Amino acid sequence: MLTPDYFYGKSDKLIEMYQELEDWIISDIAMRLIKSGEMSGTTDRELWKLQQMGLHHTEIVKRISKMTGKSRDEVRRLLRDSVMTSFSDDAEVLKRLGDVQTPLQNNAAIMAMNAEMMKTFGELNNLTRTTMLQTQRDLLNMLNEVDYRVASGMQSYNSAICEVLDRYAQSGVVIDYPTGARRSLEAAVRCCVVTSMNQTAAQVTNQYIVQKGIEYVLVSAHMGARHSKKFPDGIPSHDHWQGKVYKIVGRDKDTPNLLDATGYTVDPKTGQGRVVDPLGLHGYNCRHSHKPWDKSLRNPYVDADGNPKINVHESQELYEKQQQQRSMERAIRQTKRELLAKQAELSDIAETDVKDMLQPQYDKLAYKLRIQNQQYKQFCADNGLQTQADRIKVAGFKRAQSAKANGRATAYSNAEYSEYKNNLGKNMVSKEEFSRIMNDKSEKKLFKHYTDSVKNGDVSPLTDYDIYQKIATELREKCIGLKTSNGIELKEISLHSIDRVIGSVEKRRSGVTIDGIVEALTSPDAKIMDPIYNKTKTKVSQKFIYKTTEVSVNPIDHILIQANPHHRERE
Repeated sequence: MLTPDYFYGKSDKLIEMYQELEDWIISDIAMRLIKSGEMSGTTDRELWKLQQMGLHHTEIVKRISKMTGKSRDEVRRLLRDSVMTSFSDDAEVLKRLGDVQTPLQNNAAIMAMNAEMMKTFGELNNLTRTTMLQTQRDLLNMLNEVDYRVASGMQSYNSAICEVLDRYAQSGVVIDYPTGARRSLEAAVRCCVVTSMNQTAAQVTNQYIVQKGIEYVLVSAHMGARHSKKFPDGIPSHDHWQGKVYKIVGRDKDTPNLLDATGYTVDPKTGQGRVVDPLGLHGYNCRHSHKPWDKSLRNPYVDADGNPKINVHESQELYEKQQQQRSMERAIRQTKRELLAKQAELSDIAETDVKDMLQPQYDKLAYKLRIQNQQYKQFCADNGLQTQADRIKVAGFKRAQSAKANGRATAYSNAEYSEYKNNLGKNMVSKEEFSRIMNDKSEKKLFKHYTDSVKNGDVSPLTDYDIYQKIATELREKCIGLKTSNGIELKEISLHSIDRVIGSVEKRRSGVTIDGIVEALTSPDAKIMDPIYNKTKTKVSQKFIYKTTEVSVNPIDHILIQANPHHRERE
């Protein structure tokens, strides 16, 4: 049996090979797109496009050929290591049933290992072939899109090239599967390697199970196991069936059937394991394993009373946090790819006006990367997760690129701070506080709105950000979850409603109290107006009037829109 932690980092070397291929593809396409601006004449351009597709194909074939030998060596090493690690864990149980040969001495185990190895080679070959064909289509589509944008008068060649290339750098090479699923190249390689390691070790384990006539298996368990909200008690929810003993053929009163519970089965005659449900045991990206078992042994995953040691709810919470971590890692890699593409544009495009436009874009991306890295480290620290440096690496983004991006991020940060300070004057927060605010998505949004409101005169400049933030917090605490007198439960407040509480001297608009808003919304004596729709009926508001306050609410989206002083003479 392989422990779930065994898989961490194992596929990184192979993934790095494919990342280098992907980054070369993006840079090669960038070079050919940029050069396309030098061609003139429709006939010449069409011939040139065909030539570029041929050259791109030739170069990618060369690179794939060089990579194939290295990748196969790495696959052999990974699969052999997974088999030997799994056997060392199974050996204790197997030796209770007699002498045992190691996998490298057992012919049946060797045959099973070789069969899985050839299957993995085939899957990776299909992946590289698909990559080659997909990137050729991508190159032609981008060249055609640039031509269309220029011919229609929308953009110049260079600005069109930059926009198309930026979009491609964001997505990277995407693999389309016959099932309709789409995966990034890196995700496809990782899935292939992790699944292959797990299935190879399982097939070797199965040979020992058959040779020793074993009837039962124990499935591993770990915190953060996959959970499906749609099928909480089904095969897609790994936390439902992990850490239990199963019978391979049939079932006992106290032991369910392996196939029924996990979607995986073992042929008792041949020892061939089969993934019947790809969402279950040994399916896509599954890190669970099974081992030969005897019912006389004590299950290490349950306590003395037979209850699971792993708390299901805690496991589900960890799973959700790990998914957020994976999302943050993908975002960091994407930004690094965008920076590499933007640098290529800066280096190869000659037009000065376009370069003047590109540099601020690069600086903004560099600052975005800095914030992403800070948020990633903070998220992991706050949730007890280990940062995964290998998961945020991008081939081609090395020390020099990192140093340059860091320098430009500082320049952008200083410029951004100065811009905010020009708008807020004495109300501007310190640089340390500004950096903290920019790291928090929700507070960044609040601070930006506060700055715009002061600049536009919607909020008095006498109101500093600390006061503004306290009013926003109190308004949220008292209004979100509040049920109005006609049954509308508020789920959100608009930022505009904060401004209306404070009021504006410049616009001669008095503020209102938060308690006055609550009274207007909840009092049975409040006057409730009929809902008012806009012309397209996409927006609606309903007004509540009580004493000196009138409040507008969106009854469909359950949002507090705004509040104003109520003047009786207007009625």
